[in-house]
Amino acid sequence: MLKNNEISLRSLEITDSDFLFNLENDESIWSMSGTTKEFSKTQIVDYIKNAKQDILVQDQYRFVIDFNGKPIGCADIYDYDLLKSSAAIGIVILNNYRRRGCAKFALRKLIRYCCDSLFLKKLYCKISDKNLASIKLFTSLGFSTKDRYIYTLDNICN
Repeated sequence: MLKNNEISLRSLEITDSDFLFNLENDESIWSMSGTTKEFSKTQIVDYIKNAKQDILVQDQYRFVIDFNGKPIGCADIYDYDLLKSSAAIGIVILNNYRRRGCAKFALRKLIRYCCDSLFLKKLYCKISDKNLASIKLFTSLGFSTKDRYIYTLDNICN
């Protein structure tokens, strides 16, 4: 678990199924996440059960972001490529908890985890040009634009 006094990143638990079901089926974030259809509760529960597998097997890992013990978002590592020592990352925070520093703390911890535990050298994310808050967040932590939607952070362990 990665945490400070109020915010922590932790592994998915089966008790997160309602939270994740509501988050994944929130159409207001679909344009940012690439989701195009609703997930069933069974699909969410199956996903959580399989989420315990190693990133080397799944090529992805999802953390739940808690604020004072309550889930408020997720941070994802996906498209993990051991040979290229790279991965994509993404983060989502519930509306009521935005602009409180939660995303920045979580993203910092995620970057450290990718360096210290996964030994990655490069991270990237895909951000719509309409998502100004995410662009500001990622660039504030050193990501730079590669093209219109791709932001990269090279040599993350430096």
